[in-house]
Amino acid sequence: MKKKICFLLTVWIMLPLNMDAQKELNWWYFGYKAGLNFNETQTVNSSNGLSTVLPIAKAGPVYTFEGGFSLSDNKGNLLMSSDGKTVYNKKNEVMTNGTGLLGHDSATQSGIVIPAPKNPNKFYVVTVDADYGRNGLRYSVININVSNPNDLGSVEIATKNTVLNGSSYENIVALAHNNGTDYWIVNRTSEFFYVWLLTASGFTKVPQTYKVPPLSYDIPYWLGEIFASVDNTKLISFNFGGKEIISSYFDSSTGVISEIQVLEIAGAPYGGSFAANGNYLYYTTLDKENSYLSESHNIKWDDLRLGNTASTLLYKGISNLRLASDKRIYGIRVHTKNLYVIMNPDEGGTDVRLFENYLTNTAGLGLPTFGSSFFSVKGKGMPFSCAGYETKLALTVSIREVDTPTRLVWDFGDGSEVKEQEFKVGITNYNMDHRFENSGLHKVTVTPYKGTSAFTASSFETNIIDCSIKTNRMIRHELLNRSELEIKK
Repeated sequence: MKKKICFLLTVWIMLPLNMDAQKELNWWYFGYKAGLNFNETQTVNSSNGLSTVLPIAKAGPVYTFEGGFSLSDNKGNLLMSSDGKTVYNKKNEVMTNGTGLLGHDSATQSGIVIPAPKNPNKFYVVTVDADYGRNGLRYSVININVSNPNDLGSVEIATKNTVLNGSSYENIVALAHNNGTDYWIVNRTSEFFYVWLLTASGFTKVPQTYKVPPLSYDIPYWLGEIFASVDNTKLISFNFGGKEIISSYFDSSTGVISEIQVLEIAGAPYGGSFAANGNYLYYTTLDKENSYLSESHNIKWDDLRLGNTASTLLYKGISNLRLASDKRIYGIRVHTKNLYVIMNPDEGGTDVRLFENYLTNTAGLGLPTFGSSFFSVKGKGMPFSCAGYETKLALTVSIREVDTPTRLVWDFGDGSEVKEQEFKVGITNYNMDHRFENSGLHKVTVTPYKGTSAFTASSFETNIIDCSIKTNRMIRHELLNRSELEIKK
């Protein structure tokens, strides 16, 4: 009897397919009624004559020197915006019961809005007070029937300004739970990171706490943003007064913050973002006495974790930076209408473009605060598979309050025909077998479809190698190719 043994290696891929979810970040309101609409674009020339596609500049309702936030639905339609004190509806009018929130427009990050788990018509607004103020961290519930275009939303009176923590620094971030449904909310003070879990039942009453290493108390030590990498594994927090960057790792399954490090730098860090691939940190530093004097820098995450303070100066004059749904990073300068665009943040930000007086109205210091989860694409694979043999590709799908696709289309990046797979509601794990005939690095792309409409695709790479063993032909009859070994009985 003959038995044929061949390699069957599994490439495990976890891809939360967010489809159109990136459009939830498509409306930005900030500064003194400035705004950007990423649903519409136009082509303009930068200050050095480079033709560039940009989001349309808009006027908005938010009037704030620092913090603000907004959220759209999965089609990119605006749902709400706020400065932390007043909530505005999609018509840029004050929402019903939308005044009197206890955030502060002079907080670095005055708040954030988070979709309620398992309820597409409910949202949580978490607000932050300024200057380590007594109002601390609070939440309010907003109800909007998103399927009804006439519903402009309202703030629940019963839950308005519910206390999460009696004191807080001026920072807030929301991260997606690994279960694809819930969220984590994080705030840092001088002593602790506070972590709350948000489920369909609401917030946990007692937060998880993680001790922060000793920090500088140079005033104003309560200033500075906090934000996460796109894959929700890395956290950055700034101590503006102390000129310190606090970096750590985050476990989205447990909410655990680990390996917290503090690094002193030359300038006072204020705001920034990770590149979409998580390999670079982009941030701004401001002069403590004159915020108009500012610089933008980047540094590799790995270098930062090794204690290297040698960042790259990108551009002078940028006050804040934010990653957008197009995976570029956009910047503003306080008290101007200038817009800056880092075209290639994943490659180190070598292409930075200035568009003078592009905004409709003047910017402040702040840009909108968003949850990192809307960008999330995670991938993990085996080191290699063998050319000429079946490779099993396993996909885990996580969907957050978006339209459900009907099929998945697999493109294996090797010139072969694409394969289609039915998408079933409630099923999260999908397998696909494919034979790669040639060795090399292949980019596999999975695109969800609903009818003929394609959603945002997700990609990963798999390494295919030649597994044959070269032997002395004189002894070939004693040693068969290991990738197709025959055992005789």
